[in-house]
Amino acid sequence: MNAVSEIVAELRARGVRIECRKHGGIRLAPASSIDSSLLDRIHAHKSALLAHLHGQQEDTDIDRLARCDGWERLPPAGTPAYSIVETCQHYGVALRIDDAGDLVVGKAGAKAEAPTQPWRSLVMALEAHVDEVAELIGAGWTLNAAFPDPSAA
Repeated sequence: MNAVSEIVAELRARGVRIECRKHGGIRLAPASSIDSSLLDRIHAHKSALLAHLHGQQEDTDIDRLARCDGWERLPPAGTPAYSIVETCQHYGVALRIDDAGDLVVGKAGAKAEAPTQPWRSLVMALEAHVDEVAELIGAGWTLNAAFPDPSAA
């Protein structure tokens, strides 16, 4: 856990609300729950703490706007689903959601032993993160969701 996470956790444990002020300050309430040692740590990490709070506020705003637009929140940044989709794109492994809502991987109609099927480690990664990958694919996070056209061969 880093210093900012520790400070935020300690403030929450003490029941202290922490908010950004408009002009770069931090509002803490109730102030009576903060001792001088914690206040010194807050001052020492003020810029990182403000960045953390702004990031949380941005996530809250994105969630609020997404709900207003009828969108569901995508998996958080850093979720393995993003690198799985990128890997599939890089190696030409097609991903799509079929009419039944299932995630389809590889070439349409290919047999399990066909070379068009993804390698085992990719299959294991997909299985472990299938819901997040399906969310990304459903939202259009793929450059090549089309399966190869057999007539083009």
